[in-house]
Amino acid sequence: MAKSKREEKSIELANQILENYQPKTVEDIQNVLIDISGPCLRPC
Repeated sequence: MAKSKREEKSIELANQILENYQPKTVEDIQNVLIDISGPCLRPC
């Protein structure tokens, strides 16, 4: 079964995050997710 475009984009995004942030611990990954999603999830 061929990979969907969505899966390919998810993998590409994950690779870009790892390359740019280079997280080493779970806490690093949590902070990355906060950095990325923060602007979208902040209350108005």
